Amino acid sequence: MISPDHRRDDLDDEIRHHVLECADLLVRQGWSRADARAEAERRFGDVDRIRGEMADARAGGRGTAGPGALLRSAGSDLCYALRGLRGSPGFAAAIVATLGLGLGAASSIFSVVDALLLRPLPYAAAERLVEVNHAAWQSHGYTPGTTASRVRGWQEAASGLADGWVAWRLLSLVRTDGAAAEELAVVAVTPGADTLLGIPLLLGRAFSADDGRPGSADVAVLGRGYYERLGGDPGIVGRTLRLESGPVTVVGVLRGGVRFPTWGGDADLWIPIRDDFTAADRPIPNVGGLWARLRPGVSLAAAKERADVLAATLQEQEPLEDGWAVRLEPVGAHRAGSDLKRALWTLSATVAALLLIAWVNGVNLVLVRASARSREMAVRLAIGGSRLRLVRQLLVEGLVMGVLGGLAALALAILAVTGIRGIIPWVVAYSSPHPLEVEARTLAFAFGASLLVGTVLGLAPALQAMRGGGLSSLAGQRSDDAPGGRRLRSGLVVAQIALSMTLLAGAGLFVKSFARLVSVDPGYDYERIALADIGLSPNRYPGAADRADFFRRLEEALEARPGIEAVTRTEGRGFRSGVALEPEDGRPPLDQPNVVPSAPIALDYVEVMGLDLVAGRAFEPADAGSDAVMIDQDLARLLWGRGSAVGRRFRLAEDEAWLTVVGVVRELRLMGRDQREGPYQILYPSSPDGADPWVEVAVRVAGDPRSALVPIRDAVGELDPEQTIWRLRTAADALAQVEEEPRFLATLVSLLALVAVLLAAVGLYGVLAFSVARRDRELAVRMALGADGTRVRAMVLGEGLVVAAAGVVLGLLGALAASRAVEQLLYEVQPHDPATLAVTASLFLAVAAVASFLPARRATRVDPAAMLRRE
Repeated sequence: MISPDHRRDDLDDEIRHHVLECADLLVRQGWSRADARAEAERRFGDVDRIRGEMADARAGGRGTAGPGALLRSAGSDLCYALRGLRGSPGFAAAIVATLGLGLGAASSIFSVVDALLLRPLPYAAAERLVEVNHAAWQSHGYTPGTTASRVRGWQEAASGLADGWVAWRLLSLVRTDGAAAEELAVVAVTPGADTLLGIPLLLGRAFSADDGRPGSADVAVLGRGYYERLGGDPGIVGRTLRLESGPVTVVGVLRGGVRFPTWGGDADLWIPIRDDFTAADRPIPNVGGLWARLRPGVSLAAAKERADVLAATLQEQEPLEDGWAVRLEPVGAHRAGSDLKRALWTLSATVAALLLIAWVNGVNLVLVRASARSREMAVRLAIGGSRLRLVRQLLVEGLVMGVLGGLAALALAILAVTGIRGIIPWVVAYSSPHPLEVEARTLAFAFGASLLVGTVLGLAPALQAMRGGGLSSLAGQRSDDAPGGRRLRSGLVVAQIALSMTLLAGAGLFVKSFARLVSVDPGYDYERIALADIGLSPNRYPGAADRADFFRRLEEALEARPGIEAVTRTEGRGFRSGVALEPEDGRPPLDQPNVVPSAPIALDYVEVMGLDLVAGRAFEPADAGSDAVMIDQDLARLLWGRGSAVGRRFRLAEDEAWLTVVGVVRELRLMGRDQREGPYQILYPSSPDGADPWVEVAVRVAGDPRSALVPIRDAVGELDPEQTIWRLRTAADALAQVEEEPRFLATLVSLLALVAVLLAAVGLYGVLAFSVARRDRELAVRMALGADGTRVRAMVLGEGLVVAAAGVVLGLLGALAASRAVEQLLYEVQPHDPATLAVTASLFLAVAAVASFLPARRATRVDPAAMLRRE
């Protein structure tokens, strides 16, 4: 056996031999012996470090296959990789930052898409859960849930179809025993939901069958969030909370993370729906959802077929209305609307492109580093290191870089998801069955992506190393920077720029679209209006006269406050969908699913809200209870084109009464500025003798409408300390909330595009800087032959701009191809908008010019005399 000392002596002899060969070659080129020896040692590098690396290489080349040897070899590779990164801190920081940005952005967007679209619903056997909804397309369109009588019918008639049922409804109840009245988000649910859905409990028990019997004691289960807001006392089970409907006894606490569909977060309180379909002394004539768990072996298609037969039978037994039908769909089938899905997939495509840009940038960085290390690789191969071991060590290096980038990405993703939660549209968070957070699936995604990227980063220099090597590298000849290598690196930069340009152009389209959207006049004086949505308790205000008196006194109290100019209101929260608008002129009905808000308004609503009356008149007291309506210009044009609408009639369905238009207001955007195809506005006169339980009070002020928010809350509290305000905001905030989705998309795509541009600029700078460093001899000769600094600078700058221009052209072509996919997400902006494309292309070329100028300036600082003396 050869001792370690003998191996070390042999290794020293080989190192000395290669240094002498390199020195002899330099002497033949005209160097003095002393200078040649010093230059050869300088080019060879750190002898102690290389001695350790060569020992590692030989240890891996002996072919030992035992587990211990493999572990030692793997440990040696890992130490070598870490030692190399520690010795190149600039490179290590650049690669970790590049991968961290790309993987971090990808992981954060994956968290959002996974929570909203991909992750299974958080219920037991979710794949067998279906929801039963009814539809009456002739009059009211699709309606979620069904009636209480239908729930009983389904439970009795479809026992062979499903082995469990749960009906639920979202409620809002006021707790009155606290320091102030508190409105709670409540889910009323049939007993047994915890077993059917697999909902875990933290404390106490769930609802039993006895809790669902009429006359049983009122009980409640607390949501985890509300339990913690109450102090998190384990002794809360058995205590009593006083609601507006009466006291309830707390019997349990949910473990947490239970999010019912259409509810924005965990409910505060769960109460049982009794067998007579009452909950908290409220009748439940309709449920918001009826879910069933199909029996094992029952397919969805078979269940739908059976449900149609049962629905017809139930309709014969208890007719509801003409055109009634049933819809049986998987729970979660509508967990995200079509526009939201399109936006999320757009974000996914954007972040995939960004990840590809980061990957290409990383490959370019490791190729540049591999070129600089070509002499080291040549030495290792020349002294007996195996190519397999070399490839393995480079793979380990790549994996180490990938893992470090993945760790940085996770830290960035946690911060990014926290930020996204702050700007995500409320409707998105509202519909999410899962909280938005970095969890196990995101960790697995980040880990898998980092390993994949790391493998590629290891293979790229390994393949390059297999092509080079030899004495020419030891002697300093730069064959590794041949035209083929430069073309590869330049091609990768072109690809980066093309992808970045595509993203930047897309971001420009979204930003311009959002700017167009927020510039639309909503048709009323939203900058001076504060809004308060109030739902009166049916227990304290059972009659219409009681409700009308409350709102009359509230208006008087508010108008007496300083700074408030006027107060008005709209009643109800209902909408009409799937209507068949029919003008009274012999034309066929406009059979399309327009959404028409049904908003009874006070007589002074037009004046207080600042609506622009363009034809006809506003409501008068005599209009109450009549067929008089006001519409906006959008609906008038839809029904009668350019003809006058005043005095003409239309109806919403064949069996409904005709409505007479008495006034037309300018285009009205009460539901948001983006109403190109509805909802079309129909305003009805409210009755002075009564009021709906749900009313939106509008307050016009002389200055900032936020100044009216506290007076509104105080006035309601003075009239009824137990009455809460469901929602209090300014009209401007209400509009902004509706516009959150396009703002969210424009913001995220723009941020991702800017990161992509930054990475592309860094990639272009890196390639040009490396090219200048490797071409110092050529540049020195040019300058020695008379080329001034301006010409050298222009040459390098031109090379960078040519690469950038090629990428921009390809990126514009990619933007034209990709923009069609997002056309429906744009507002009054064409996907091939020339102004946007021109501005973004110019911006990118300006960034590329800056990135190219820095290496170009460095090129002019080469000292021709010093370089030629070295040569």
